[in-house]
Amino acid sequence: MPPDPSVPPPSTLLLLPPSPYPPNYASLKAAFHAPLLTLLRSLSTSYPPSPSDERHILDIAFPLPWQSKHPSAPRAALFDVTQKAVSNLYKLVAIISARERLNVEGDEGIDVRIILVSWPRHGQVTDGGEDERGNGVDILVGFKNLARCRRWREVVSVESEEGEQILRSFLSLAEEASDGARFEVKRVKGGIVQVNAGEEARRE
Repeated sequence: MPPDPSVPPPSTLLLLPPSPYPPNYASLKAAFHAPLLTLLRSLSTSYPPSPSDERHILDIAFPLPWQSKHPSAPRAALFDVTQKAVSNLYKLVAIISARERLNVEGDEGIDVRIILVSWPRHGQVTDGGEDERGNGVDILVGFKNLARCRRWREVVSVESEEGEQILRSFLSLAEEASDGARFEVKRVKGGIVQVNAGEEARRE
């Protein structure tokens, strides 16, 4: 039986901590391998492939601090580092899935999507999450706009100081935007986020 188009497909939102810098594969693996492995395993067990159901959607909110630092910068100036971050995160998902024999490509597997989010390095939001770059046509989603979406069945955060900051902000903004709507919240253990502060600062 085909899925009912009036019923939203099962979906999970993973709130990652801000990206390491530089966002090479080794640094993303150190930071995100543990939470991605745990969550992908869990989803493959909780929502096994079935030809009668839609794919389970896993949206990964990926905060990019360098985008938050430069809201008025031309997109081309930050394209290379952003493209590298996204490519390496997808690479990490693909390698974990291949080693664990998890289906993230077929019509019946987990549909992994990356959402680029503007979020400062240490969570010092000065605009209430109303990032201007996420309000128009852009590769970024403002954090407040992200929180206004109520499509997810569950929200998963990473156990870390920055992970808790992001989760608290998301839940507060989501509750405000939806008159008290709540999500099922889960937490997974995180890795080590490495930041070369001097190299990142030179982009200023």
